[in-house]
Amino acid sequence: MSTKTVWIAGASGLVGGELLKKLLADDAFGRVISVGRRTLPLQHLKLTQATVDFSDPASFSALPAP
Repeated sequence: MSTKTVWIAGASGLVGGELLKKLLADDAFGRVISVGRRTLPLQHLKLTQATVDFSDPASFSALPAP
């Protein structure tokens, strides 16, 4: 498994959701971090979900390290 990490914002939308599926299926990435306003109804070993308030910069301080 790869040690590469990719971050994605907007994974709850149509295009972002398709991109997320492709990233999770791609062995080139060992970890996928999804940043969004809400938790996605999806679980995967490679997926880490981070919920943030985009209008509050302080909410970004709790994001996981890459």
